[in-house]
Amino acid sequence: MTATSEQEEMIPGGFTPTFHWRVLGTPAPVFPGFEVDICAPVGKGGERDAVWHRNRAKSILRDHPEVRQLFGPAPISAVFCVAAVVLQLGVAISLVGQPWWMIVLVAWGFGAILNIGLFNLAHECNHGLIFRNKAASRWLFTFTSLPMLFPGHHTWWIEHHVHHNHLGSNKDFVKRRRSILLALKDRIFNYTPGPRVRRMTTWITTPLFWPLAAFMLVTQILRAVVGLAVYVVTALYHRQLKPTDFALTVLADEHLVSGYKRYKIEMWAVTYPLVALTMIGTLYGLFGWVPLLYLFLSALFTTGFLQPLAFGMMLSNSHFHGHQCYQPSSSNYGPVNWISFNFGMHTEHHDFHYIPWFRLGRLRQMAPEYYNNLKQTRSFCALALQFAFGTRDAFNNEEYRNSELLREKQSGYAAKVNSAERPETAGAG
Repeated sequence: MTATSEQEEMIPGGFTPTFHWRVLGTPAPVFPGFEVDICAPVGKGGERDAVWHRNRAKSILRDHPEVRQLFGPAPISAVFCVAAVVLQLGVAISLVGQPWWMIVLVAWGFGAILNIGLFNLAHECNHGLIFRNKAASRWLFTFTSLPMLFPGHHTWWIEHHVHHNHLGSNKDFVKRRRSILLALKDRIFNYTPGPRVRRMTTWITTPLFWPLAAFMLVTQILRAVVGLAVYVVTALYHRQLKPTDFALTVLADEHLVSGYKRYKIEMWAVTYPLVALTMIGTLYGLFGWVPLLYLFLSALFTTGFLQPLAFGMMLSNSHFHGHQCYQPSSSNYGPVNWISFNFGMHTEHHDFHYIPWFRLGRLRQMAPEYYNNLKQTRSFCALALQFAFGTRDAFNNEEYRNSELLREKQSGYAAKVNSAERPETAGAG
């Protein structure tokens, strides 16, 4: 084995993070090695994590058919959506005239945590757990997620459905996120240090200490502006309101174009960023830069920057749990669920994504034998620190998942080499 291939084996996910324009401004960037169309079929055995949850769901329903009583939307959650949005925007406006350190402190200790609640409520809309009507669900999703200041968040509507249906596959955005987070633990600004240096510096490139999300937030806004400009030009040229494939590529991403067409939500890729940018312009025009700074910092801290609770929740939501075993998801049953709309009950949600947030606790009560013996995320803050200062060995369940892509990449490379050599061999004979 050559030194190059040995080095590639060290890189989780089987890819080297490299720059490409398509990674700019997308909530779930597509890196080399993950260029998969969102509607492409998943091969047999390519979604072990999804199968794990499906088998559990079948067994639970067989043993506890009363679980079906928990299924169905809960319109009462719309009240929480409106209240949380009003609260977040109200706090943003109330900080006008306050010193900068107060804005930072409130964003860190309050805004970031409230954003997690907003994210989970928007997530309920994504699963149709508030309204049965899809259009109403998308409008409430748009309204609920506006204070999070992610004008490209409409891409998540499709990505998240794929995440549930094909959990652990190459086109699962969470697998992409896991892989890049693990890759950053081995590479520092495109440099792979030795083991000793890596142990000392692995924390530098984690989102807990490296504000990479600030770049993502700014580029999302810029991409939304450019995407809308491209849409206007192409719409005038083709004399149609529906965005072209090129406009969708800029507004969302190339790998998502087929998904927007399948869901028939092409116009939403235009409407969502337009509404988001209108909110940003309105806040600035009426109240100046302070509310936007608060929302921007809240969004930054929500991604985990200097906020171990938020980073731990993001890791858990990305199916990290820090245990040295294969278990696709884990749950946390701590008090943080009271303010995050049961964000921590992740295993329950992936077993039955048609149960609203406030009924997930009853699922565990009905089928305790399926949950009490699973590994749990005892503390989000501890998980964040474990990931930041620990080694990849503590997350070798992720190694198990991400090794699939490396094997596929190596087998594909071997096939190319063989096909290239075969004509020469034939000619020599």
